[in-house]
Amino acid sequence: MKFVRNSRYYLHPHTLGKLHELTYFLLGRSHTRQSFQGIFEDVLSKEERLMIAKRIAVLYLLMKEFDYVTICDVIKVSPGTVAKYSILLEKSGSIVPLLKELLRKEETRMFIEQLFVDLFPPGMP
Repeated sequence: MKFVRNSRYYLHPHTLGKLHELTYFLLGRSHTRQSFQGIFEDVLSKEERLMIAKRIAVLYLLMKEFDYVTICDVIKVSPGTVAKYSILLEKSGSIVPLLKELLRKEETRMFIEQLFVDLFPPGMP
């Protein structure tokens, strides 16, 4: 696996801000999963996409209260990575609300599925 490398050259904060605006503009314009995935694949290498997916998965599993060992084993990350994102989870004000919304929707869907199983057990027409 290749590691992501950044240039050692300094980037002025104003310039970095403009780059973030451009990134947001492009990703924000993708209104479908297909267009988002296309931009994602055009801009990021396979390793970069994997790195981002693993980071989000670690955060998600931490929010679902999985233990560190399980997360390390399943996602194939180090305990240090899990610890880092556990701290980020406490401080983040942007990705945490999105993940909480996702968890609420998942819990709602699971509740409804269980309700239908309870109301219409297997074998009932």
